[in-house]
Amino acid sequence: MNPDFLMCFLKSFNATGIDTCKLGGVDCSIEETKFKKISHLFLCISYCKKSDLFSKQLHGLPFCLTEDGIIRTFKRESPVFCTNYSTLLKESASLFLHHDLIDLFTITHDGLKEFDLNAFTEYLPATLASDVYRTHNRPVVWSTHLDSVVNMTWLSRVWDFINHTVQQKR
Repeated sequence: MNPDFLMCFLKSFNATGIDTCKLGGVDCSIEETKFKKISHLFLCISYCKKSDLFSKQLHGLPFCLTEDGIIRTFKRESPVFCTNYSTLLKESASLFLHHDLIDLFTITHDGLKEFDLNAFTEYLPATLASDVYRTHNRPVVWSTHLDSVVNMTWLSRVWDFINHTVQQKR
């Protein structure tokens, strides 16, 4: 079996018939699919990447595992972010490619997009409650607990992200 055949076969996951892919569905946990584990999905993607047509065939493939553990198909019309900074917006995990898969893709692939400052500010309110953090000239109570959304690690990652994004634009 070559990578092109495998990609074609995997795209038949939602078709009926005896010779179609029995993946177990999409829009569900990876554990509920035939992949079962991220490492299995990783191997499958790595093998398919050997095809010269991989980037052209990505649309519709059930390879889009997002940070919330749900497997989806890659879609041009609803791309996900491909970034190492997905942990900044934990409440928006469904919008980010899983961190274990990032190195397999680039933002030029169909179904992926860049995570930039505009996206960060758009989705930040889902992670940081505005009633707590939009205080209009009142100090925000600082929590040093690691289970708090805003802690030293998170704040450091935000500044790393801003620095990285600004450096990319230069």
